[in-house]
Amino acid sequence: IIDDGIEECKDKEIALKDAHLVDAALEVDKIIASNDNRARNVFCKFSRINREICAVSWFNAVSDSEFIIGTVMVGGFIPNNYSLREENIA
Repeated sequence: IIDDGIEECKDKEIALKDAHLVDAALEVDKIIASNDNRARNVFCKFSRINREICAVSWFNAVSDSEFIIGTVMVGGFIPNNYSLREENIA
């Protein structure tokens, strides 16, 4: 799916490097905490092709750490701006 859905070579490399994170999130809790904002943006763009990944919330493990600890870890509400959607490209 990545090979067909992502045109730019650099974006494809980034997506292939971190595809395991998205696969795991889809299988378990639909949450990713990673410092790689470039990868997040690539998957946000990719969400046009694969709508399933829109269910995944991607947090920056450093800048969002307080939100992760105070909200996500206790099952609180996660705003849509964390989901992998094209409109959430940073």
